[in-house]
Amino acid sequence: MIALTLINHNVHVCCNDISPAHLEDIRRNVAFDKQRYFSALPGDISKMKMAGGLFNGILCTDVLHFFAGDALLSSLK
Repeated sequence: MIALTLINHNVHVCCNDISPAHLEDIRRNVAFDKQRYFSALPGDISKMKMAGGLFNGILCTDVLHFFAGDALLSSLK
């Protein structure tokens, strides 16, 4: 998983999923000494408001197939 690889290289990763259980599965796989590099953001990303500049980069994996074209475009704005 890309998130775990980044975390193991001391990169702070914020994971998003509608299911808190999925986020907890990821957290369980993060080594104890690397937990400070992991944040969970549960909820529907298409309905969240985030301040510009909050993230240095965004990586979307295994999610795009859940969005229709208009929903995907509005999520990226």
